[in-house]
Amino acid sequence: MEKKIGLLSLLFVFLLPTLVLAEEVKDKFLMYEYIVPEEEVRAEEERQIKEIEEHLKSLNGIENDDYVVLPRNNPNDYVHKYGPTRIATIRGFAGNQPVKGRKFSSGGGFYYSSKGGPTASASISFPSPFNVISISANLGQSGSSGVYVAVPNRTDYFKLYIEKDFQVKPCIIYKKQPNGKLKEWTRLNLKTLYRERYYSKKIKQ
Repeated sequence: MEKKIGLLSLLFVFLLPTLVLAEEVKDKFLMYEYIVPEEEVRAEEERQIKEIEEHLKSLNGIENDDYVVLPRNNPNDYVHKYGPTRIATIRGFAGNQPVKGRKFSSGGGFYYSSKGGPTASASISFPSPFNVISISANLGQSGSSGVYVAVPNRTDYFKLYIEKDFQVKPCIIYKKQPNGKLKEWTRLNLKTLYRERYYSKKIKQ
């Protein structure tokens, strides 16, 4: 079976250049790592930035602030400030698995789908005025199709464990006041997935 796992690993590397075989980490067996192509990461971040800027340009309606109707907004009254980009990792077990894990007596492994599954969160610190930011994401689930994640042996019980790395960039939007000063209006976060790791995690019985 070890030879079969090796062949499957080579097949995945051949078909998906950004999916690479990795090594054991304590009781977690890191089977594969998927790195999102750089151009896709960059395009997604640019899409989010454009979405924010388009939203600011559209601010010409009536704003309601604590039930007090204010004059029409002027898009030029809004200023946005971005913080640095940092990495946050969201981790946990994929959904649709037995609590005590599975034993693959005949060999094999899990099939992973990134859709749905439980939600996990992570916090990351930024310098003032951005401070601590929390993000969340779905962990996906085990199913009958998707990315194949092998288990390293036929004797132990395992669960499919996922780690997702996100590039996070905070944004604060300020609104100019009649006296010319800026007042914080809202906060947004740019969150872009750039790497996933798929583990077979050994579960003690």
